[in-house]
Amino acid sequence: MESCRDVLIEDCYFDTGDDCIAIKSGRNDDGRRVGVASENIIIRGCTMKDGHGGVVMGSEIAGDCRNVFAENCTMDSPNLDRALRIKSNSLRGGVVENIYLRNVIVGQVADAVVRVNFYYGEGDAGQHTPIVRNINIENVTCKKSRYGLLLTGYPNSPVTDIYLKDCNFNNSERGNLLINVKNIKCNNVTINGKAFQGIEERMIPAVVLETLKQELNEGYVERVDEAVENGKTIYRFQVFVDNRHERLTIDAEGNIR
Repeated sequence: MESCRDVLIEDCYFDTGDDCIAIKSGRNDDGRRVGVASENIIIRGCTMKDGHGGVVMGSEIAGDCRNVFAENCTMDSPNLDRALRIKSNSLRGGVVENIYLRNVIVGQVADAVVRVNFYYGEGDAGQHTPIVRNINIENVTCKKSRYGLLLTGYPNSPVTDIYLKDCNFNNSERGNLLINVKNIKCNNVTINGKAFQGIEERMIPAVVLETLKQELNEGYVERVDEAVENGKTIYRFQVFVDNRHERLTIDAEGNIR
């Protein structure tokens, strides 16, 4: 659906080669020219099997998206990549806000239960910074995934205000991967049997991300930890590159240690 308002999707079955439910609001300048948001959308009682994501916003989201409510759904397939997915970049831009996922059973997904990605497609190559805020996840369970939360914002526009309540993600191979996020709050949330309390923020400077990008080539980040060494902030990345697992340490000035 694109630039739609007051929508109800109920008791539907999705088995696709792409996003199961794709919510959009225009691409780049064309979307900004029209300027009509997708908003007030209810998704309930649906089943999602194969696809890139169960409920997805973007990447053509230049006209904004708000007030999306998905509840009482089942998402389960080794060929379903994510449950909730939000994707954009700085050519698309757009504001995505007030997103609610409640009472959802996720059997297994190949990638993440919740995925927010500001580097989709062209990455950070434009002047229209995306904004994602106020994402609410309640009573969502998952039996198997690569990540629980996989959130990647910009240093100048972190993914902000993520609220989780009564969630249980088991067999999450790599736990959470959080880059440039602020204000993740949790109430009764466990990941791999351990309580997840949330975090106030995890910000990684652009110069660090640029060094990381150069080193990764076609690889990917599995985990990141922040530490202080000799009075300086450093970032320890566990990465998979050139078909092997490696550790990469970069300081706040972008230098490899």
